[in-house]
Amino acid sequence: MECKEITIVVQGGISPLWTPLCLRSIRAVLPGASIVLSTQKGNDLSCVGGLYDKLVLSDDDAFVFCNEALDAQGQPYPMKKQNMNRQIMTTLAGLRAVETPFAMKLRSDMVIDGNGFLNAWRHYNEAPDDPQRRTEGRFVKDRIVVGCHTTRFAKSRTLFKHYRCPFNISDFMMFGRTEDLRALWDIPTLAPEEAFFFKDADPFFTKNWGYRIKTHMRLLPEQYIWTQFLKKFGREPMRWFFDNRPEVVAFYEEFLAKNLIVLSQDKLQISLPQRATRYVHRYFDFTTEDWLCLYARYCLNETRPWPAAFCAVRRFFFLALSLPQIWAGAALNLPFLAKIKKKLRT
Repeated sequence: MECKEITIVVQGGISPLWTPLCLRSIRAVLPGASIVLSTQKGNDLSCVGGLYDKLVLSDDDAFVFCNEALDAQGQPYPMKKQNMNRQIMTTLAGLRAVETPFAMKLRSDMVIDGNGFLNAWRHYNEAPDDPQRRTEGRFVKDRIVVGCHTTRFAKSRTLFKHYRCPFNISDFMMFGRTEDLRALWDIPTLAPEEAFFFKDADPFFTKNWGYRIKTHMRLLPEQYIWTQFLKKFGREPMRWFFDNRPEVVAFYEEFLAKNLIVLSQDKLQISLPQRATRYVHRYFDFTTEDWLCLYARYCLNETRPWPAAFCAVRRFFFLALSLPQIWAGAALNLPFLAKIKKKLRT
């Protein structure tokens, strides 16, 4: 695979600081690759002139909404708009403009530091998996590379059951065959009835950086994208965002092993500079070592120690940093779980 066979779809809003840095990093690391900048009409493009090959502008008419939040004093806390529908629309529009066999979906505030993602794609898509185990449970032609940030663990590693989020797979960047990425993102936008599914039930609270969020969504944004893709194959694995029944977790793990390559930042070599100092939630994220355990189990029929000792030490380091948030979130959330599950049964 040569760089000229790759198109990078840079998707999202335009940041005068981060978007030019993003585009320049692509030119430096992947010379010869095409760049499609896909954003909404009305954005100021003066800071990115001459840094892309093709521009795709989408109407900014997507349904957007805000989660409700309260600060420590119980007063309304301003929240950013939930831009998932904008992401779906601009990503798909950008992918439709791609003319190369391989593509990457990349946030407009991310920076490519190296080609680790490319080496991993080559290695694990060309690896000698057991042929039968490779074909069963596959939904894409070749595995898609994703990052570990927000790719949530779903087993007993987490202290509190309701922090396990199957199919919460990172949507910051993705690399793979263009046809696979188009199929993934060619999904309906989120409808209001999905966004406010729990509106009439007691809201779900989480503690995060000094404020409490309550969401009415049935599925989290990342979960919505991947489960909508799976609906094309007649699979609807989840009923709500913390649906961690054993059969859901098992399907999730097999899906990760056979359809994705999950890479930690040092292996991915793509960074999100504006979030570099945020450690919260990393205890709940997959690592490359975690994914390799699933790969060995589901694709090679082998057993790999899980986790390696150094990986366990790193997890507990992040856990220590996250513990105040975990505890506060659990205290707020537990009283509402029974009522939410009751609504799901009606």
